[in-house]
Amino acid sequence: MSRFGKKNRAAFPLSFSFTATPWGELALRLFCNSHPRAKYLARLKGALAFIISSAQWAELPHLLEALALYVLSEGRYPRDNRPPLIEHLELCCCREAEETLSFTLSSETLLPLRREETDFGEVFVVFEDTAVGLYRLVIAPGKGILTHQHRCMDEHELILGDGLLLQGNKIASGISHHWPRYFPHRYDNPSMRPQVVLCIDHPAFLAQDELILPSHLQLETPPQERRKQWW
Repeated sequence: MSRFGKKNRAAFPLSFSFTATPWGELALRLFCNSHPRAKYLARLKGALAFIISSAQWAELPHLLEALALYVLSEGRYPRDNRPPLIEHLELCCCREAEETLSFTLSSETLLPLRREETDFGEVFVVFEDTAVGLYRLVIAPGKGILTHQHRCMDEHELILGDGLLLQGNKIASGISHHWPRYFPHRYDNPSMRPQVVLCIDHPAFLAQDELILPSHLQLETPPQERRKQWW
């Protein structure tokens, strides 16, 4: 079944563009069924910039598909966090004013994201092939992602909520980390709501590379040079 459907243009159009990409300018036109708040727009644009910049996209169509699926699934996962629904989007890539690739996508025919239950909550697979995976990690109230490290995967993670602890300390939304291999890290959710981390793995997630470490391990502060603020 195709993810693509006919246009259903809502009342509130929005436009984003990203110029510093290997493929030229990426332009997105979104159609919402209500007017989104400025905070939501800043968060959405920051997350899209994170996806474009942090993942090693070998092919432009894969990047555009990942962006589209992220945008249209925004607010549905987890289900209690619902910003204005984006019903339809158009994406276009241009190099030196010449259009190289474009397509449209509608939420009407969007297939549900693959869901996996975990000890900390649930994971929704936004995009995945052998080279790269894009995931929503939903950490349930009172749960956490245990102290772990990776030896093979190259991992970038962006904080989407304001209630998480990273390495035992409060971490604000909009901050990402590019984790060095063998660097122990953990998340805890002491809040009363699910909290979400947007994760990019190279290659796509390898369960055998999620190496759980002793809980009493002294955790270090993440390297400042691998930290970035997106909004």
